[in-house]
Amino acid sequence: MKKWQVVLFLAGWLVLGFLVTAVNNLGAHGEHGPTATATETAH
Repeated sequence: MKKWQVVLFLAGWLVLGFLVTAVNNLGAHGEHGPTATATETAH
């Protein structure tokens, strides 16, 4: 892969991780939203 492709790949993963943590934080601080029920049903 070219250097810019590696940079884009890493940046994409960073953005994805940031979005996931942001959604989890919102779900945890809000009224027990879909994230909490999803984890309960999964286990």
